[in-house]
Amino acid sequence: MKLLLKLRRSLQKFYNKNAVLIRAVLKFLLALTVFQVIQIQFQSGNTIRDLLLTAGAAGICAFLSTNIISVVAGAFLLVNLASMSIEALGVGGAALFIIGLLYFGMGPKESASMLLMPVTLWLHIPCLIPVILGLTSGLHGALGIVTGTVLYYIVQIITGSNYMAVSGSDMNEILKNITGVMGELTQAKDMILMTVILLVVFLIVLMIRRMSVDYAWHFAIGAGIFSYILLTVIGILMLKSGESFVGMAIGSVVTVFAALGVQIFLFHVDYRRTERVQFEDDEYYYYVKAVPKIGKKKSSPQQMNGYSSSQQMNGYVTQQEVDDARKNRLARQEQNSVRQEQNFVRQRQNPSWYDAPAPKVDPKEQQRQEWLRRRTEQGGSRYDKRKGG
Repeated sequence: MKLLLKLRRSLQKFYNKNAVLIRAVLKFLLALTVFQVIQIQFQSGNTIRDLLLTAGAAGICAFLSTNIISVVAGAFLLVNLASMSIEALGVGGAALFIIGLLYFGMGPKESASMLLMPVTLWLHIPCLIPVILGLTSGLHGALGIVTGTVLYYIVQIITGSNYMAVSGSDMNEILKNITGVMGELTQAKDMILMTVILLVVFLIVLMIRRMSVDYAWHFAIGAGIFSYILLTVIGILMLKSGESFVGMAIGSVVTVFAALGVQIFLFHVDYRRTERVQFEDDEYYYYVKAVPKIGKKKSSPQQMNGYSSSQQMNGYVTQQEVDDARKNRLARQEQNSVRQEQNFVRQRQNPSWYDAPAPKVDPKEQQRQEWLRRRTEQGGSRYDKRKGG
């Protein structure tokens, strides 16, 4: 554990010093991976020329936003669809247009998850992004999961369809090919099943992570992996989906280690030192749960109702003693208010009792101040050496 804490501090210091360079490198790797996966899906990009083109585009995208990377990836996809057939370009372009409208209209900040979802599906670790987004994101993360998954399976269906292999010779044949591939898209049970599974995993992880319970992140990771395995097994056995047990097991193990790594770097706390405090003001009662981070020095406990929160938590002070301390505090406040009211009544009955005595005034000093005032009004100097000056 100490080694992991040292590693985390070292990485944080290194990132703070080289944040711009690290972000550029990460964007370059993201763009290069996405572009290369697109090329592999269409069985292209094997020549040195294609590799240099992909690397050059990724190098340019390293200094741009992830939204621009999404646009360039869409351009790569359209070029490969056009090289395949007119029908493929029409169907794929329409699907890409609809997904782009949903993406830019609802969740333009989820470009990284939308780009990474096809990559993780291609690597057979589909639950990686939903689990990590459930730990680090909100409900808006579901959009990147759905759009990335649907886009990946659409490309898979288009590239594997016999209708898209060769362009039709006339308009009737083109329409027939488009109708055939649209029928395959509507009957793609693997796409629907995987989209539902990943969306359910994301929602389960998100809900459990937000709960105010100890080890919520660990429970969220375990529940997400368990639900993914359970739903995938049901899909394999009952719906005859194309998923394999080996790929499911490998993806689950990789996801567990990746999620635990994210938890260590983003939410590494010590639940054994949890403190619970309750206090009140004129309008509300407050129930506070404080969980210290691992690697931080423990600060002195706050005083509430005359006793520290750690004493209340560990049972050193009974609830009766806490109630007595609260009653004493309220009694003191009432006594102070009564005393203030008595002083106010005395002041109204005998103002001289409360008023402070008037300060004594030296007649000579008063005469000197009056002379200085008149001399200044007449335009003379306040520092003339005259009588009284």
